[in-house]
Amino acid sequence: MLAAALSVAWWLTTTSDAPTGASETSTEEVEVQPGKVEPKVDQPKRTEVKGEPAPDPFATKFDALARAIAAGKAADAAADLRKLLRTDEAALSQAYAALLAEETDAELRRALAMVLGTLAVDGVDDVLLAALTQFDKDATTVVALIAALGALRDPPDEDDVFDMEAAPHFAAHGPGGMGITVRNIIKDPRVEEALGNLLLDTDRADVRMAAVNAMQFSVHQEFSRTRFRTALTNELNDGVAAVLAQSLGYWTRRKQSDEARHIVDEVILAADRPGFDEYRMRVETALQESNFGEIARGQLNSWTQSGMSYEMRTFAFSALLCQKTVDPATRQSLINIVTADPNRAMRDYAARQLAKLPAGTDSRTALKSVFDNSTDWSLRSTALSSLVGMLPAAQRQALLQRAASDPDQRIVRRAQRLSRQFQ
Repeated sequence: MLAAALSVAWWLTTTSDAPTGASETSTEEVEVQPGKVEPKVDQPKRTEVKGEPAPDPFATKFDALARAIAAGKAADAAADLRKLLRTDEAALSQAYAALLAEETDAELRRALAMVLGTLAVDGVDDVLLAALTQFDKDATTVVALIAALGALRDPPDEDDVFDMEAAPHFAAHGPGGMGITVRNIIKDPRVEEALGNLLLDTDRADVRMAAVNAMQFSVHQEFSRTRFRTALTNELNDGVAAVLAQSLGYWTRRKQSDEARHIVDEVILAADRPGFDEYRMRVETALQESNFGEIARGQLNSWTQSGMSYEMRTFAFSALLCQKTVDPATRQSLINIVTADPNRAMRDYAARQLAKLPAGTDSRTALKSVFDNSTDWSLRSTALSSLVGMLPAAQRQALLQRAASDPDQRIVRRAQRLSRQFQ
């Protein structure tokens, strides 16, 4: 099996534009910059002790990585191995073989996959795809291979890229504390299709999550976008669905096409699935500049009504209020809620949201009624805070003076804080 893997890996490197640099017998490594032709450098041969073979560069670095993984500090060793692989064709061939060899330790294979995934050389995706097929039953390895296929590969000559404490955004964590940044646009159609198929893996949520993370920066491409829509239709995992919807939502921003409106409808309609708390939170932000059609707006309006859960009502209002133009019906719903809704938490929410809208006689009257007549001190406090921001200076000062003499000392303290704020 190892011999076969070596043959495959050698074919991949000899038929690609793999980087050139120091040979197996070099004592120095020559860094190659993209687009720059490096001059040929004559290097002295290694001094060998008679009867002992010269140390193998790949084996040395690979063993060092294995030890670093065991010690839980693999980032530096991974960087050393990466530098060797991008400058030594023979070492790159050996790495391909090791990735595909059945006898390679599974944890070490995952680390090697991540190192290879950061290399901007032809042939890497071929061997990663081959490994994806070969080790498909090992979900943990599949997740690492997916991350490698979506790994950031720029700048190509930067090797210290495995310390995720220094770069936590879009991180995929691997063995021994190392990790890689998964933030690449998938340009190879074969890779895009393979990841898209894994996005529909109904049995393994961790595999779907890895696939959506790897593909989320490629949603501007039709295949990825269509596959995200297909996956969202049946996705019941909150985390996976949240990234699917967020990515699609961002794509729809400021677009007026029928496709964009259909996507907004699909994203909104999935928001009431059980346990989709993260989903709703991400969608609120993602759809801020999207165009809502009749279907999306109608569904959101139905969720604002009394009888729906607090979570669904506030989500629906947040989505509607983030539109460039707030519908008058949405504003009126908030006024009705703040004055008469049976849910006290919703009245408080509505009072806070009215403060964010342009002030009008209707909103000022509703908030003043709550402050004057409610028996709930906390609701009165919220109404007071919202109302003072809507009033002209003289009216605001008069209200705060009245609140400073309120029988409830909690209202008095609130009025004092607001007075200092508006001084």
